[in-house]
Amino acid sequence: MKVSYSWQSDTEAKFNRRAYIDARCSMHYEITEEELVYLQGEVEKLKRLVERVCLTRLEG
Repeated sequence: MKVSYSWQSDTEAKFNRRAYIDARCSMHYEITEEELVYLQGEVEKLKRLVERVCLTRLEG
């Protein structure tokens, strides 16, 4: 199974880069509830993808 994961838009990609860099490098980073909900959805997508890949490898 070949896995490909791409961002929906440039806006989302910029948001994720900002969140990753700022959260790691700034003690003053804040996240809105809307941003947190969005990230939660992205984590759930990634979780499902990893689960599918792992099950495919285990069954193959």
